[in-house]
Amino acid sequence: MGRVLLSVCSLSLSGSVLILLLLALRPLLRDRIGQGWQYYLWLIPLLRLLLPFSPRISLTGTVLERLPTEAVTGELWMRAPDLRIPEDGALAVQQAAPAMGVWELLFLLWAVVAGVLLFRALWQYGRCLRTLRRESSPMDGRAEQLYRQICSELGMRRVPELRLCPALRAPMQAGCLCPMVLLPSGDMEETVLRAALLHELTHYRRGDVCYKWLVEGVVCLHWFNPLVRLLRREIERRCELSCDEGVIRRLDEKGRRAYGSALLALARPAPDRGTLTLAMSGDAQILKERLEEIMNIRPRNRKAAAMAVGVTAALCLCAVLVGAYAAELPEGTAEQLSVQQQAEPVSSAGQDQAEPTTADEPAAVEALLRERAAALDWDALALGEETACYPLDASYQDVTVPFGTRVHPITGLTTSHDGTDVAADSDAPVYAPRSGVVLLSAFSADYGNYVVIGWDDGAWALFAHLSANAVLEGDQVTRGQTVGYVGQTGKATGPHLHMEVWEDGVRIDPAEFYSM
Repeated sequence: MGRVLLSVCSLSLSGSVLILLLLALRPLLRDRIGQGWQYYLWLIPLLRLLLPFSPRISLTGTVLERLPTEAVTGELWMRAPDLRIPEDGALAVQQAAPAMGVWELLFLLWAVVAGVLLFRALWQYGRCLRTLRRESSPMDGRAEQLYRQICSELGMRRVPELRLCPALRAPMQAGCLCPMVLLPSGDMEETVLRAALLHELTHYRRGDVCYKWLVEGVVCLHWFNPLVRLLRREIERRCELSCDEGVIRRLDEKGRRAYGSALLALARPAPDRGTLTLAMSGDAQILKERLEEIMNIRPRNRKAAAMAVGVTAALCLCAVLVGAYAAELPEGTAEQLSVQQQAEPVSSAGQDQAEPTTADEPAAVEALLRERAAALDWDALALGEETACYPLDASYQDVTVPFGTRVHPITGLTTSHDGTDVAADSDAPVYAPRSGVVLLSAFSADYGNYVVIGWDDGAWALFAHLSANAVLEGDQVTRGQTVGYVGQTGKATGPHLHMEVWEDGVRIDPAEFYSM
């Protein structure tokens, strides 16, 4: 949960950088590139706010890499499972309810507010469409003929339904799946009617309603960031300006003046039908700016096109460089870096365990293993030669994270995964692969409860994240004997068995040792 919230916060930070950059560039771009290009430039910060892609080295990754591990993982706020031994001697594992920490509370708050906002937007939009359909009726006559003529001129194959809605104060385009163009009256002058239809059909052809839904989704996800509301307002403004530009480029000087006159004729407050519809009217300030753009339309030229391409490329590069925090997503119940639970090791025999190791890293565990293995008289144990058996029941064969390398979720660097993770049910028994000696039966912050078995040929096998250890250090075990139970202690998100194997002090792929 904490990592999901960190990803959202990093996306919000990266998107905010791009929003501020575009706002700073606005005076420079205003008279140099077209309104349509400026409208779609805002897609770059919009997508940055949504997509958690990131290079290996990025601004956001560098910032989060400097955070303390406990702050990132929430390690200080986790509780261990409650492990107890009943009187009959049988092992029982009773999971205690985890204490909800700061990250969990913040994640819950973010998710609830985002869900409520999204539900409200969907509900209001659905209610708006139902009201519009109820209060409108299909149009025919002169307006319908002109509408079909304009659709033919624009080469449109799918034509939205044209409807008359006297309750409206200005023309409107609404609907994604069942689009419609609504007019407040069919008795408008032909020049005004043509301008209104051209305007709304341009919105439809560009998919502006879908663009607005994308914006609304970002606002719901990043509700805590005031800059996303500024982003929405700027996109709504650019939407109308770019739509006007798209229409008037099809008109001559006389047509442009007629289009401006149509805007003045429809100069009323925008109808209050929600933010996800597209009305031709607007407030006085935006209307003034739209009229200025209509009268001062600039012809396309190569210099403006080159500048637009350059600005777009620079913004895309900035979007990549600022990066995002991409939490590593688990495959099945794979071992992760976030701490879910920590437990003290216990034995099913009801005896005291060896003191848990303080080793939080595999290297310290390996050093301790070398020390314990060197202290044993292997010749006196007379273990004999056996073929290693699979340490789980045959039904558990789902390898979620194999032996090899993986990309570190914070630094973006490639790191090694020195074992194999196999998904299994909680408390499934873990068996000794061969007759040997328990070198370690302990607990660490990384491995949780873990057991290491050694043999006289220099091989060791480690089983980690156990819910409980069933053997003690120094115990001699036989092939197939239960040595522990699958769990999710230590740094793990779900029940699984993490296996590591050493041969002559070198880690090897467990799949080779167990013939998986």
